[in-house]
Amino acid sequence: MKKFLVPIVAVIVLILGFAFLPSKDKGESQNEPKVEQSAPANPIAKAIDSVVGNKAGELAEKYINQMLENSQFFEVKERKFDRGDSSSAGYFTGVIKKQTLKDQLVAVVASVHGETEAKDLQKLNSEMDEIFPQDLEFRYNYTIAHSVANIADGAQIEGKIKVLTPHYAEILKQFFKTEEIVTNRVTIATDIKFITQVADAEYSNEGVMINLSGLNFGGVSDLNGEIFKTLNLSLDKFFVYGVEGVDIEMQGLNYDMKYKNGVKNGAELVDYFLADMSYTSSLKNALITVEGDRFIVANDASSEGETKISGGKYFMDDKSRIASLKVADVLVRNVAIDSDFAMSEKLYRELAFANQNKAEELAKNPQILRDLLKDDISLNLKNLSFENSVGKKFSLSAKGVVGDFVDEETLFAKMSASGNAKIDTSLGEFISDYDSLRPFAPLIELYSAQFLRPEGNGVKLDFSYDKASNLLQLNGENIPLQ
Repeated sequence: MKKFLVPIVAVIVLILGFAFLPSKDKGESQNEPKVEQSAPANPIAKAIDSVVGNKAGELAEKYINQMLENSQFFEVKERKFDRGDSSSAGYFTGVIKKQTLKDQLVAVVASVHGETEAKDLQKLNSEMDEIFPQDLEFRYNYTIAHSVANIADGAQIEGKIKVLTPHYAEILKQFFKTEEIVTNRVTIATDIKFITQVADAEYSNEGVMINLSGLNFGGVSDLNGEIFKTLNLSLDKFFVYGVEGVDIEMQGLNYDMKYKNGVKNGAELVDYFLADMSYTSSLKNALITVEGDRFIVANDASSEGETKISGGKYFMDDKSRIASLKVADVLVRNVAIDSDFAMSEKLYRELAFANQNKAEELAKNPQILRDLLKDDISLNLKNLSFENSVGKKFSLSAKGVVGDFVDEETLFAKMSASGNAKIDTSLGEFISDYDSLRPFAPLIELYSAQFLRPEGNGVKLDFSYDKASNLLQLNGENIPLQ
């Protein structure tokens, strides 16, 4: 497992350090790059190409040098740049200090488990020295196309990173099957467009198997690389088998974020989601198997929506779809969820990416959460609908607000909800489609008849609740509550 941590941390550091730097296509030689000159069709074109292209090459060299000088993750050991009229090439070697690798591992642990475990890990110097006994040296080869034709679409930079330190190279090769673990492509025009690709990975040890392929991270930033305008994450395939009897498979993941005002490079993770943005996502299929039984199966899931911050509140408007979803033996199709959601920015920041450390802090000092829950949390579920396996449809719409937290017994001073639910058959008939629920159908049908009302061939339920009156209304009938 210690060896397993090395490739994870190495890839994180290299991606962070090279988000805006280049990538050759797989299979190309990684010997010292050679400059190839294009051949313009006539002397005039050649002269123009030479003047414009050479100037672009000068700017490209300046860009590379600026990136190297601004790097926070590695020290440059050697560099070379061969400038041409229409294309240039170069390489540099860099060193990531073992302390930087240790710090990144601590950061990964902190993001997942909290600061407490991260500090405990940091104290285990002997363990950390065993995981990262040496500095990590790498070489980055790149080419830049900057002829007149290329510049019309922006200068193109492509490159690939190769790990040179034998200790790390061998471990990475066992996991990624190559020492060249990160490639990327950058286009520099009025902004910077980049895509970083992680090599396909396989891992097998003590009954645990992991496979990852087609992992890409990309986006668009300003010319200084300081502000992200868009970000994208895509993954062709991922599976992990044999972790405490649970197997996970995922295929065709894609997530796009487009920021209205941009997000600063180096911001905290929560800030990339706590912003004015639009997003789209999709997932071809996902499978979770528990002790050999297929527990959750989802196919063709997608969502699109917008988030914004206004007046100290976080707002989200989302539309999600799932073609089919099966949990145990309960299969539903054509799942649709359309909703608006709002809560305080402070509460979202504290809870959206809360880790174990935050949970422990709230347990020790619950007043923090009480204060955060003073502000309203509202949900407008415009539509939640799905069909059972024989095409019978359930639909629900609802609105709800909670706010002004009092205490654990009273909960909120402000609590209200209203909405309606419909099924185009009886409830008993609807759940009889499922083997695990069928035995309970007669009892559920009998009990639900007190609340459900006929509508066409099906049933409906209108409901509302208000904390001030402490009355629950079901189909217009008042039901007092304790």
